[in-house]
Amino acid sequence: MGIEQQLLRYLGRRRCSLERRRQHGKQERVPPPGAARIREHIRLAQQFAEWIDEHSQFERLAPVPLSTVCFRAHWPGIDDNDWLNHFNEQLMHTINQTGEAFLSHTKLSGRFTLRLVVSQLRTNEAHVTRVQEVLQEQLRLLKDKWRARW
Repeated sequence: MGIEQQLLRYLGRRRCSLERRRQHGKQERVPPPGAARIREHIRLAQQFAEWIDEHSQFERLAPVPLSTVCFRAHWPGIDDNDWLNHFNEQLMHTINQTGEAFLSHTKLSGRFTLRLVVSQLRTNEAHVTRVQEVLQEQLRLLKDKWRARW
């Protein structure tokens, strides 16, 4: 069973549960996201992943079957994994400190990995585009600051 069928099956069960709650006078505050919203989040994540793939200073580190994109800054000529791990950690902190985006992290095969998760109900294409802009801005600023360490 594919991911989309699993999501639709889950949402179908969820809908039955909500209908039972409504029959008994119980209402949920926020309606659950529908299949269309989940598809849109997956589309936005894949769009961001394509941008990462096309950008010469980033690399994608995992496939994007849902709405999580795993990537890191990595440009030609820099192959010291420890240096890249530290640089990407600093990049994540500077981006998060702007307050315009929030990136989480993990380690994949010993590499510090940035994660963008498209999941907030109101996230749209403009938000993902802004994350791209903030990434480029902060990468440029941090590279200028770290040039002496190369």
